[in-house]
Amino acid sequence: MGECFGADETAEAGRTYYYRFDLAMPDGTYLSYGPYALTISASLTRHVAVSISPNPVRHGARVEVLLAGRIGAPDVEARVAIYDVQGRERRVLHRGILARGVTTLNWDGRDSDGRALPAGIYLLRLDSPLGRSIARIVRVS
Repeated sequence: MGECFGADETAEAGRTYYYRFDLAMPDGTYLSYGPYALTISASLTRHVAVSISPNPVRHGARVEVLLAGRIGAPDVEARVAIYDVQGRERRVLHRGILARGVTTLNWDGRDSDGRALPAGIYLLRLDSPLGRSIARIVRVS
């Protein structure tokens, strides 16, 4: 059936969790697997993460920002911006408070002046008190 993965933004390093996978098949039936016991490695847990899709980007894209924390943890001041490879800021996508968990932002492929950025490599950067995360963007024409 191929690869399977899941994201649990509330998982904590060193703890064991039990996961079950339920699949809806094309013929309308369901298959269930698990529960599987998984101990979360410290190397797999991230306090912050940022990603963009699709990537490469032609016109616009969806940016996902992860700010980890337990349910009810206070919101966090965060800044999400796009830079060129020379380190020049090209666009700020968000500056201000974000809730814990995953937040989706949209980017239209334009700089802060509303001009379409040319094809090239850019960096998407998230900065917050919880840490920094950087993702590479490939912009195609």
